[in-house]
Amino acid sequence: MIGHLPELTEDLRLAQQELRARNASVVSVSGGTVRGVAHGEGLQPLLQLLDEGAVGAGCAVADRILGLAAAKLMVDAKVAAVWSPLGSAPAADWLTRVGVVWAMERQVPAILRRDGRGECPMEQMARTTDDVRAGLARLQGSRPSA
Repeated sequence: MIGHLPELTEDLRLAQQELRARNASVVSVSGGTVRGVAHGEGLQPLLQLLDEGAVGAGCAVADRILGLAAAKLMVDAKVAAVWSPLGSAPAADWLTRVGVVWAMERQVPAILRRDGRGECPMEQMARTTDDVRAGLARLQGSRPSA
């Protein structure tokens, strides 16, 4: 386990267990209680839990894939701890820099696109701004309509 914490906190351990047991994308825990569980791809599950108020100050969050954009969103929400089976080095660096405890089972240089051809656009965007929601809006606005 790669990490920036001496051991998993109880909330983080519960979030990790629930992520696996529910085959979820993101799980948020606070005070020994599961506050939110979301399924889906990309940042949408995390954004859903943030919008529902299930991820907030002091929470422990388990995220199936932790890239820099997700890390910055969690830091903005003032989470206490983050765990992921797969995370990027920029996410780990960011969490360490701002003092959020974290653990990853496997760390990669960057999160790749779903097709494996290059870096995920969210990871690229997050390197250019700390306001990830504004960056997402810009990315979505630049996409051609279907």
